[in-house]
Amino acid sequence: MTALTRRSSLTLIAGGVAALGTRTPAAEAAVKTFVAFGDSYTRTYRAGIPTWADQINASGAAKILVDLAVSGSFAAGSNAATTLDGQVDRWIGTYKSRGVPDRTVIYMGNNDVGFGGSLTTAMNQYRAQVDRLIANRVTYGSRRLVLCLLHDWSRNPSSTTSVRSRVRWWNDHLASIAAARPNVVTVNLFTRFEDVFAHRAKYGLVNVTAPNKSLSATTYLYFDGNHFGRKGHAIIAKEVVRKLQ
Repeated sequence: MTALTRRSSLTLIAGGVAALGTRTPAAEAAVKTFVAFGDSYTRTYRAGIPTWADQINASGAAKILVDLAVSGSFAAGSNAATTLDGQVDRWIGTYKSRGVPDRTVIYMGNNDVGFGGSLTTAMNQYRAQVDRLIANRVTYGSRRLVLCLLHDWSRNPSSTTSVRSRVRWWNDHLASIAAARPNVVTVNLFTRFEDVFAHRAKYGLVNVTAPNKSLSATTYLYFDGNHFGRKGHAIIAKEVVRKLQ
């Protein structure tokens, strides 16, 4: 993507998600900063598509300090760019010295849920990294840690096996983590996307079951078999930004 194309894209995104927030001098001074951890649903400009984090940043509703998400990442595992603990390592080692953000967002678990690994192992590791971030003051004072619940991956066009029970188990675990820790909150993307699947027209969508790369910025939910397009990420952004204010 050229600099000119990127600037044009940012302009379009900012206009498309204007409902997330508009900047006035007072709002500019109050805008919250955030750091994002995750997988391909959070990685900046995956396949050229502005993800929810990119869209929030472009709208001015909140300012992203760093997006540490890497495609193919898992909560399970350790010491790699594609593990949650590896991303936390990177934030502590490289970015924490630049300032602890107002908000920290974890959107992780899609690959753990979708590809059959041990959820117990993944959930234990996820909880350990939440506590590690808390120990590094991401919930101190008025700061907040935001955990994103997952949509039902069984609905993805490429899905051939139901993982709905695994998604529910995962989401229940995240909810229990948040309930037991001050200044830790959840974003219920499961419930939001159940509504999207049931009432697509309400969201300006005509198709929520088949991928369509060229129409995924406007009327199709899916860009490919396992990923939302720009429109889907705008729906995520509207949910997440409420917890960043």
